[in-house]
Amino acid sequence: RSRQKRGAGMRRAPINVVDLAGDQDSAEILALDDALCRLGELSPDAAQVVRLRFYAGLSIDEVAETLEMSPRTVDRRWKYVRARLYQMLTESSEEDREPRTSNL
Repeated sequence: RSRQKRGAGMRRAPINVVDLAGDQDSAEILALDDALCRLGELSPDAAQVVRLRFYAGLSIDEVAETLEMSPRTVDRRWKYVRARLYQMLTESSEEDREPRTSNL
């Protein structure tokens, strides 16, 4: 029961560009880009944190300095955005796996 609660059977997703590019799966890259665009519409500040952490490789403190925020605020947004992106990516992958039914 505890194992299920903690994500048993979940597939690990790459969390940086190098790992993602090494997968050779363009569908994952496109899904991530789509999720980032949707996230940018919902929360531009959170999307900016992702771009600086993920693409530029900046630390929490460096992002905080760049965006003129406290490191605590950046850390909270980073945690939120990682969870939200994971949710968006798993939702889109589940939709891709669902069988298509036709109305014949």
